Amino acid sequence: EDTQHATMALALVNKTISVVSRQYGKMLAPSLNSFGLTYEDLLNENDNSVAEALSLADKDLITGRTRRAKRAIDLSYKRKDLQDYAPNMALDPFKSELGDDIEALQQRDEEFVKLNMHMS
Repeated sequence: EDTQHATMALALVNKTISVVSRQYGKMLAPSLNSFGLTYEDLLNENDNSVAEALSLADKDLITGRTRRAKRAIDLSYKRKDLQDYAPNMALDPFKSELGDDIEALQQRDEEFVKLNMHMS
């Protein structure tokens, strides 16, 4: 019975996180679009998994990320919106190019920790 309660509680937490996540995405998307950024452009490059994924990424992905960051800085400085300059530009702020790699690297690191727990 305790397992059933735990399962129900976990399902409720997951559903709540999903709802909050969607709402956060709806609030964040216009801001990302106004600068022409993607969510992954905001990831902290000092995080080990992100840094490693970027080091393994295709050169074009890094170039695009750098250009989007520079464009966002320029638009912010000018207090302009990307739509002022490129009204017909198709934007996908939640396009994932690094997500799978970052997740795989994090899983690898977690597995490494678990496998080496006997040493501590």
